[in-house]
Amino acid sequence: MLITADLLLYLSLADKKEFLLGAELHLFVPGLLPPDGLDVNSLNRSSPELKLLETWLSRAEKIPLLEQVCDRQLLSLSGVKWVVSGDPPLAAIARLGEGAEPDEHGWIAVAPAHFSAEGNQVILYGGSDLKLNETEAQSLVKEFNQVYNPDGWVMEVRHALRWYLKVPSQTQVQFSDYDSVIGKSIKEYLPQGEGAKMWLTLFNEIQMLFHGCTLNTQRHMKGLPEVNGVWLWGHGMLPSTELNWQQVWSDHVLAQGLARLSGLSSEPLPASAENCLKALPSSGAVLISTTRLAQNINIDDVAQWEARLNVFISDWIQPLDIAIKNKKIERVNLYPGGDVCFRVEASLLRRFWCGRKSIMQFV
Repeated sequence: MLITADLLLYLSLADKKEFLLGAELHLFVPGLLPPDGLDVNSLNRSSPELKLLETWLSRAEKIPLLEQVCDRQLLSLSGVKWVVSGDPPLAAIARLGEGAEPDEHGWIAVAPAHFSAEGNQVILYGGSDLKLNETEAQSLVKEFNQVYNPDGWVMEVRHALRWYLKVPSQTQVQFSDYDSVIGKSIKEYLPQGEGAKMWLTLFNEIQMLFHGCTLNTQRHMKGLPEVNGVWLWGHGMLPSTELNWQQVWSDHVLAQGLARLSGLSSEPLPASAENCLKALPSSGAVLISTTRLAQNINIDDVAQWEARLNVFISDWIQPLDIAIKNKKIERVNLYPGGDVCFRVEASLLRRFWCGRKSIMQFV
């Protein structure tokens, strides 16, 4: 029988009396596995940190997931549902995690972007490469609101790189998640569906609006990339159902929004798993989500990437490994990105006959 995300959700968030005696951790770590283009041949596989991670990955139970993007996996596991022809409500939930008050409006996530014509393709660049500060972000959003507020569109800044757009009406459209398209040609990722034409028009209008603004002229003179457009995704309204997480620790606004939907005040991500283990509930589903390994990746600096990975393993994987073996926790479900969840339990870690495979075997 194929175990999907929905079945995993049932096993994880149902009454633990029938399944588990203790707490079960769900650890979301996008960026844990080597990114495309990294020269992994120079990784030190004899280091105790990498040995431990490779042992976990090799001996874990591999559970296939329907969603390949971590954000969508997180929503699916939490019980958030969305129609196949539409978007998951990523923006509305993430905005809640940014401290916004819940409402009944439709929201879209907005990422400032630099579009670069390269040959016959248009490539999307963004994130920290933009070197955009919050004052500049507010200036660009003000330009948008002056034009579009009369029609019911309202854009707001929650972070220099995280903006949100309140839409005047709902529409059936499929956007592509920002993480799926950044650094790539946008051609295959443009909006689809019956409302796509309106959104394509908006994309183009925002590009024209930003292209001629004073801020971009100033940035160009300073040698900074122009913010000549935006990327939109995650359209939807807040789900009405309360979720069932018992505890959430995260530096990720989406997970923090899910905590609020679970009736919890999301705890900031501590320095290590030791702090979480001290405050762990006796049973139930616990979410730990971090984006720290997915940020500011330089594929040309293998040593830097490996050093960051080893610190994470020392701070998080090692304490959790000890906790599993000492039966402090029942299991850890590890989500490193991709279409597989790695389930780790004490009995699985004793499978010495499962040879340790290279981390590259799991990319």
